[in-house]
Amino acid sequence: MALVSSNPPTGDLQPNLHAAVIVTPIIAIIAVGLRFLARRLVHASMWLDDWLTLVALAMTIGFDVNIFFVIKSGTGLHLEAINRPTILIYHDFFLCLWIGELFYTFALAPAKLAFLAFYWRIFGVSSIRMPVKILATAVTLWSFIRIVVTLCHCTPVEAYWDKTIQGNCPINDQKYFVGSVIAHLFMDLTILALPVPYIKSLNISFYQKFCVFAMFLFGGFICFATIIQIIICFKLNVTSPDVTWNFALMALWATVEVNLAVTAVCLPSLRPIYRLVVDGSLKSTQRSAIHSASWNDRSNHQTRNTLKKDFSDSTQQLAGLDADGGRSFTEGLEASSRGSGTICEMDNLSPLAPEGKHGIMVKSEVDVQLSARN
Repeated sequence: MALVSSNPPTGDLQPNLHAAVIVTPIIAIIAVGLRFLARRLVHASMWLDDWLTLVALAMTIGFDVNIFFVIKSGTGLHLEAINRPTILIYHDFFLCLWIGELFYTFALAPAKLAFLAFYWRIFGVSSIRMPVKILATAVTLWSFIRIVVTLCHCTPVEAYWDKTIQGNCPINDQKYFVGSVIAHLFMDLTILALPVPYIKSLNISFYQKFCVFAMFLFGGFICFATIIQIIICFKLNVTSPDVTWNFALMALWATVEVNLAVTAVCLPSLRPIYRLVVDGSLKSTQRSAIHSASWNDRSNHQTRNTLKKDFSDSTQQLAGLDADGGRSFTEGLEASSRGSGTICEMDNLSPLAPEGKHGIMVKSEVDVQLSARN
């Protein structure tokens, strides 16, 4: 039995684990729901970043369910305080840890790729395409390596959780956790920093620029949780038999991290929801549709120029936004991903930017009609 002392060590982190695994998934699910509501409000069709977000949410829910089993195995309590045979505690704990490592990878990888797909969709400048491709490749390799290492942790595989099996487990858990999480943090910081030079070059007011920065840098919450994870991994005592206590904080912050990752991916897309709540109206969100419907009545005052669909060249620089009623930053971005047949008014967008210039570009994914007032 694990209970070998009449006065076992005190300490209980299970309430903290329960709070993390209940509260953060609810936030993530709400964020994803609001993301798709926002897409619906602006009549935007589903794109790659939306599908990747759904995959990330599904894998995150799988991770959260596994954490419930981790808690049930006794994680959060000292080993001596658990009134079960030690061999069974180890079996359940290490099996859940092994499964959790897979779900952790499958949850974070699509979340990172969703960020990169979002950049690809809203930034039309060719100079950002190569960094996006490089980072997407790095994320894919990171995921592949983590999966391979997890699957090959022991030979045979089940020797990782079944301590009655004589197996070979050459991988040091602490070094593996520290190395993979540091690489994960570096990728997150790079992904968050990627749009900074393009946002800085926008010809908009300081307040608008600050709001745009904030919209993209909400993902910094993930880095905060990841840094805590690294600190915990450095302090992790993998030689101690008290695994249910030693791994408790790591399980807690991993739960926070994967759910925050899904939440952060959704935040840049929630501007229409914000406008609906703050303004109490969808007027500004639906501006393009309203103007599009009235173009036939304004033909004497406008000339129409059609930009044909061109995936690489049909771009408009998002600059010179009117702070008093002009299209919002995200509305301009969302206009680029409307479904077939959408006509978007882009009167406040500057002319085509020269190739290679920094700036946020609005890509024409459909035939877009521009109005030029006399």
